[in-house]
Amino acid sequence: MAPRTCPACGRPQGTNADCLSCRDAAAKELAAEARDITPEGVGPLVDAAGRFVARPPWWARGAPGGLGPVGWTDDLLVVGLALGLVKRELRDYCAWKGLSPAHFGL
Repeated sequence: MAPRTCPACGRPQGTNADCLSCRDAAAKELAAEARDITPEGVGPLVDAAGRFVARPPWWARGAPGGLGPVGWTDDLLVVGLALGLVKRELRDYCAWKGLSPAHFGL
């Protein structure tokens, strides 16, 4: 399906950050995609996390204290790699939408 043209700016709808009509269209699209995130759906996850913290399973209790920095180091490596991948995906998305990545600090 071809993208609809914005009546206000003439660009594909939702791609022009300077156009109020495009921003509204993008916000409506994001809201439609986020409908499934509700307090009722998140509540069981919060309860499960609380139970995990209150009484961790055997495999989470047995971590040796002397090797703690190794655990943090690999976590930081994974977070760094994930952030790099997210930035790359966001740049590709901006290029696809016709937006400037610099506008978003990318």
